[in-house]
Amino acid sequence: RTIPLVAATLLSVKNELKSYRNYSDEQKSAHDTSKTFATRRIPSIICVGAAGIDAVGMISSFPKPDDKIRTSSLTLAGGGNAANTCSAISKLGITASIFSRVGADVNGQLVISQLQADGVQTDLIDIAPNDCPTMFTFVMVDASTSSRTCISTVIKEELSPAAAHSLAQRFHNFNPSSSSTALVHFDSRHTAAALQLAQEITTANGPILTIDVEKDRPPHLHNLLPLCHIVFSNEHFASNYLPSTTLQSGILSCILYPDRTPTSSKHCNQSLDERRELLELDGDEESGEILMKKVMTLRQLFRNSQARVVVSTMGAKGCVLLRRRVYSIGDEKTSLMAMLRSRIPAIIRSDGDETTQEIDLQALKKVEKQLFVHRKYLLQDGDEEFDVLRLSASKVTPSDQIVDTTGAGDAFIGGFLVALLAQQQQLLSFQHQKETENEAEDELVLMLRCAEVGSLVAAVSLRGLGARAAQPTVKQLNSLLRGS
Repeated sequence: RTIPLVAATLLSVKNELKSYRNYSDEQKSAHDTSKTFATRRIPSIICVGAAGIDAVGMISSFPKPDDKIRTSSLTLAGGGNAANTCSAISKLGITASIFSRVGADVNGQLVISQLQADGVQTDLIDIAPNDCPTMFTFVMVDASTSSRTCISTVIKEELSPAAAHSLAQRFHNFNPSSSSTALVHFDSRHTAAALQLAQEITTANGPILTIDVEKDRPPHLHNLLPLCHIVFSNEHFASNYLPSTTLQSGILSCILYPDRTPTSSKHCNQSLDERRELLELDGDEESGEILMKKVMTLRQLFRNSQARVVVSTMGAKGCVLLRRRVYSIGDEKTSLMAMLRSRIPAIIRSDGDETTQEIDLQALKKVEKQLFVHRKYLLQDGDEEFDVLRLSASKVTPSDQIVDTTGAGDAFIGGFLVALLAQQQQLLSFQHQKETENEAEDELVLMLRCAEVGSLVAAVSLRGLGARAAQPTVKQLNSLLRGS
């Protein structure tokens, strides 16, 4: 029991909400779901999923059963995976909208106001009935370990498939050649509605679909996941999602080559220990052990799926990325680069200005060796091949400056997706060329840049309390890169 934490939280909530009592009709109309895309700038990215309020309390150490402890600070902040990612995207200069549901309560008004303050379009937020309160989460941040524990009360009535169908119609009814939504990101919440939307907008020229999966949410997630082109996963999901027999047979069938070049037959009979040694960074045997299992496990997420890329974050251990090698344009499974070229006619900046400052990827390229260590591998499984990128965590936030890890994964995804769209001019320059193995190498470099930007955004976000307080703007990120 953490009675003082709860009591302090409720008092803070009461005081915080007083300032939102005068929620005006003008503000309410800003998220009127009857509006069409034609009445507002079309978002480049739509995030679908959870939006709520976090009560973030800093504690000296995690309580034991029946302890009574006090917080050293308490903050009310916006939360929810999709909302956090949407906020990160908007701060990095890309127009973003969120499709979610909140209650007809003051917390719901607070969710909308905070997202609007971050530049997020909120007209797609659905307002639930009065007896359906907004998602609320207690977040206890352990100052001794910089770790956090979340206790959530989710919204009891999720977005409906009918609401998703209504949104899907907007894609079909308003699709000018000059601008369109390039990407839809799911956080694996509101899964019935998410599946409905994904099924209706999965067309030859529809948006790229990405998903963040933390835990298995049957039955709809099992049908949604195979529709997505990029999958973000934590270190536990794949092993819980897939049957152990599938994982074991898959691991035994895979061969891992260093440097992405299968030049020697000696790797064909690799032991698990030999594969682990290939994945070590700086002699870190633990990282090799973790990555060996992870790489072989993540490969299984490509089975019966149209996924091109699977990314898994590992906190202080960095991240690992697997990319399906597909080079034929005639093949139904074209590369991610080809898909991006056909789906991104224009990217809309968050203030509507096409000349708005973008992430300085050239500056990142110059300093990446100071900030990261990365390695490349080739994973071979029967007739299929996968590029593997192993990237260390960013070094821009020293451990003594880490305040809170809440939302770091959401920030990583936001940075990754913004970097993906920020490179559209480079992609469009290849528009009339046939795909070649060189272009596949270009795509791998593009994925590396995306992971690096995601890692930087996540690292900076660790400096503040709550998921969004320290999320960087594009100006702040560029200043960091140029000053490295």
